[in-house]
Amino acid sequence: MKYLIATALFLLVPLYKLSSQKLDFKELDLPYWSFDDSAQMIKSETEYLEFIREYANSFKVESIDFDNYFLVGYHGTSYCDPPAIGSTLNVFQDNLTISMFIGKSYCLAIIPFQRWFLVNKKFVDKKIKVKVIEVDEQLTEIQTDCYFHTDFQEKTLLIESQDQYESVFSQSDKPCVSIDFKKYSLLAEYTAMGGCGYPRNTKTALLRNDSLIVQSRITQVGLCKRMNHLYTTHLIEKELLQDYKNIGFTKEVVVDWR
Repeated sequence: MKYLIATALFLLVPLYKLSSQKLDFKELDLPYWSFDDSAQMIKSETEYLEFIREYANSFKVESIDFDNYFLVGYHGTSYCDPPAIGSTLNVFQDNLTISMFIGKSYCLAIIPFQRWFLVNKKFVDKKIKVKVIEVDEQLTEIQTDCYFHTDFQEKTLLIESQDQYESVFSQSDKPCVSIDFKKYSLLAEYTAMGGCGYPRNTKTALLRNDSLIVQSRITQVGLCKRMNHLYTTHLIEKELLQDYKNIGFTKEVVVDWR
């Protein structure tokens, strides 16, 4: 009976075929849930159909290119519904590790969540491990109590160590606060703009095309022509940075007319 239902679903629902790109790894939005607390591999279309017949909780059925890829599913629990920040794939000898970054949650309710990953078939014989890392999606702004020298030129610096920290801030008149560079990197930025008051600045870390992008949104207060100098320093957890070779920065300036 289950087989007949599954077959009917395949006949009634339009299928899509993932394009055969030369990719090693991609996160997929699939409507299926498993109830295992560990990573689950689905290596063939036969295994996929058996899984759908047993676990499918949706009438939407997706087609997977099992000639070139296989699926990895992960079922876990967290507080609240954790926002997905991104995922990476690392291969070392016979081990394949999927690092899954989710936003930190602070609710009291335990909520299950599911993630699916499409992985290149060349890794199908590797041992699979999924590592869940909770990170702050918003960067943490701190006050360093000192300023770095810029010659009033716009600068964005990612400071990774205590030596680099002391070098960048060496010309400051005030001593800087202590930072744990084993856990954090420091994003230091200087910009200047007009306005009738001190500008406001928020930063967000997100993933785009396998790169980590740090977005700055700066709000200029009014249209006065005076110069406002904006020094900002934010902590970024190294766990969020270590798996990304490409780190980019974007800046958006908006004007608050009030």
